[in-house]
Amino acid sequence: MRILSIQAVGSGPNQADEYVELYNEGVQQVDLSGWTLKAIRLADNTVIGTFRFGSGAIIAAGQFCRIYTNVLVAPDNCGFSGGFASAEPIWPDNGGARASLFNPENIEYARFTY
Repeated sequence: MRILSIQAVGSGPNQADEYVELYNEGVQQVDLSGWTLKAIRLADNTVIGTFRFGSGAIIAAGQFCRIYTNVLVAPDNCGFSGGFASAEPIWPDNGGARASLFNPENIEYARFTY
């Protein structure tokens, strides 16, 4: 699993369509059940948002998935509707944050800083 990008500037006043794009670069599906994706502010390492993958969170080999701030339905969200479920933007528009993917043991597996 790889974090490809962060779209930090969304549309609308609450920027619900901000997203983190994940990519399964492997040749087998990946089960992310129990994993977390965290938005972390760089200045003080504060977690500003957490998305927890539920049971059966499968990403197919070669699949791209977007985890949105708060979009209920999107063709590219791999069924992870609602995303971070935040009514407020979580990604600072001018950078200074990172997306980190943690396994169920809370060990960081991937990161993308912007």
